[in-house]
Amino acid sequence: SEHYLLDWFMTVFTRAIPFNAAVRVWDCFLLVGVAFLFQTALAILKVFKKEFLQCSMEECFQLLRKLPKTIETKALLNAIESISFPKHFVKVLAEKDRDFAVLFEKYIDDTI
Repeated sequence: SEHYLLDWFMTVFTRAIPFNAAVRVWDCFLLVGVAFLFQTALAILKVFKKEFLQCSMEECFQLLRKLPKTIETKALLNAIESISFPKHFVKVLAEKDRDFAVLFEKYIDDTI
C-alpha cells in the first residue's frame, strides 16, 4: 500500500525516523502545529532526494514505507528549516489545528 504519509502522520513519524529525531519532531509539532508535520514530510523527501531519483516507482514506495534509519537528526532538522509555506496555507492549517483541538477536547470530556 502507498499510504506511507498517513502512517507518518498517525504515528507522528515514530516508525519512519530514528527515535531521537522523532522526539524533536514531536516537540516542534506540539509547539508549531500541523504545519510542522507537512514540513517534516517534505524534508524527508528532500533528504532522500538522491535515492528517490535512482529508484523505480515501486522502489520509491518501498523506500517511503521503510526509510533507512541512517537519517541524521541534524540533517533532517536543517531540511525542515529550509521548507516554508505560503501564509495562506499556514492560516488554513492553523484553523484545522483549532478544529482538531475542539474535537479532541470534546473526546476527552466524553471519556472522563
